[in-house]
Amino acid sequence: MPQLHWTVDHAGHHRDWDFTAGFTAPLAEALASEPIAADADRKVHRYLMIPYRPIDIEKGGVSIDRRQLGGGDWAYRVTQQNHQSGEELTLEFACGDDKTRPLRTPWTVRTNNRSDGAYQTAAWTGRYEARDGGQDVRLTTASGLSFVSGACGSRTPTCFWALLDILPALNGDGVRDLCILEDLEVPKLNCHLRPLGSWTFEADGDQHELTGYSVHGEGLPPSYWWITPSGDVAAIGKTFSTYVLAERRG
Repeated sequence: MPQLHWTVDHAGHHRDWDFTAGFTAPLAEALASEPIAADADRKVHRYLMIPYRPIDIEKGGVSIDRRQLGGGDWAYRVTQQNHQSGEELTLEFACGDDKTRPLRTPWTVRTNNRSDGAYQTAAWTGRYEARDGGQDVRLTTASGLSFVSGACGSRTPTCFWALLDILPALNGDGVRDLCILEDLEVPKLNCHLRPLGSWTFEADGDQHELTGYSVHGEGLPPSYWWITPSGDVAAIGKTFSTYVLAERRG
């Protein structure tokens, strides 16, 4: 059985389920598929979410589908199912075709809640607006309620899931002072993308050399991202869950 890197390994918290096998099997199958061409104008990655605790182990995940628009920008559609919280989240936004994927305005967020929360559905639009030499993020609900969720400073923000395209383009470099909108809601300032080193992932007799990055910022818990030589994010380690690549297609 392959040894997982500590950044994505929650095996110690799963006594009644083989976390390592559950991580390795979908990733090995995904990495055996044809990589997405670097110049593809559509890219789709789907990830399984393996929670920190063994609840609904094989359920939940996220799909990130993006298409290049005529002007060069990229249109993203992110759909996420979290069976721990009961929330289903859909994000639709566009980013510039630049190194840090600057977020275009406006964007939309829709969510459904299947748990016993205070709401069943919610939807809002977001945009950033200039203020005192910087930018605020303003959210507006379907009923017309509008409020500022935070300030971005002088940086144009990007979306957390746009890191799938930002990190592979760094080629081992880092980025300082990035503004990241987690779930396109609250800006996280002073975010840093730092090279983490390498990890040889072994499965089914094959070896895959992965390059790691850490991502952290003010109010943004650390996450760890592992990139294949072809530029696909293979795994993401977060505080309470691990995301493992299950499908890639262009």
